[in-house]
Amino acid sequence: MAKFNGFILTEKGRELLAKGLAGEIITFTKMAIGDGTSLTSERERTTLVNQITTLPILNINVKRNGTCEINALLTNKSVTTGFYIKELGIFAHGNDNVEILYAYNISTSPDFVPPFSANNVVEIEYVDTIIVDQVANVTAVIDPSITYITKKYADENYLVSSRLAEILGLEFGGNIQDIGNKTKGKFYYDSVTKFYYECIEDNSLTYNDSGKFRAISNKPLSDKVENLFKFGKDWVSFPNGLKIQWGFSIAQNGDDIVRLISPFKSSDYQVVACDSGGGTYITGMTPLTNETFKACGRDPYTLAYKSFGFRWVAIGY
Repeated sequence: MAKFNGFILTEKGRELLAKGLAGEIITFTKMAIGDGTSLTSERERTTLVNQITTLPILNINVKRNGTCEINALLTNKSVTTGFYIKELGIFAHGNDNVEILYAYNISTSPDFVPPFSANNVVEIEYVDTIIVDQVANVTAVIDPSITYITKKYADENYLVSSRLAEILGLEFGGNIQDIGNKTKGKFYYDSVTKFYYECIEDNSLTYNDSGKFRAISNKPLSDKVENLFKFGKDWVSFPNGLKIQWGFSIAQNGDDIVRLISPFKSSDYQVVACDSGGGTYITGMTPLTNETFKACGRDPYTLAYKSFGFRWVAIGY
């Protein structure tokens, strides 16, 4: 496995970083590899010593610690003459679209890339960390024709998330840090916070903005709970339409009409009650309409109608 010293920002890279901190967008365009040996310091380089090929960028991941992970893919499918990977370069541009060598890296123990053959197929994914400080807008040029992703990336970012989407009944949109448009109503994974977020406004950001995303770690569940039950004053309804309501009323002269707290769909419901005087009255409840029921109360000894207070519960749809 090759060993590298680590990426050093070039002078041009430092100038672009300063522009980015001032508000410009930094766009990473490509990674390049070569087999040259630099005789000058990394900071002074403006090109690779001997560039062999460029690598398409697969993905970028902007982190909160002032760094950015860049994924690029090297294959030897077009290599006819083997070479040692002695130098790496990351290229970028600002608002002026002038591409510069942003960062440069040299190997102390280079890998050999053999020419392509049926017995020599090489695919190397580079994951390199680049300094971007606190630049607000960092993006990359990603070739949409490149469909390669690693198994680890697929497992972590899509298979698990797709299963989660099935459970929550939501549509998974990908990673927040991925380049591309984010769609309102879909949910996205933040590889920095390791949480899922709902996109609440269409955007193309590669970082988590609270004005564009809201955490859904608990949100889908709470939404589902809210939709399961609806509450009002002295009533509750369920997803299948069943409603339970309750109250306290007084039947004047033992024969009165009581209005429900909330109307039912029809008069086909049930009302039960007990008097508030310790069970000393015979009570009877009869639904009249979807909004009212009749309450009757008699003295258990004389069977005469008498005014009484009672607590009632009505169940229907």
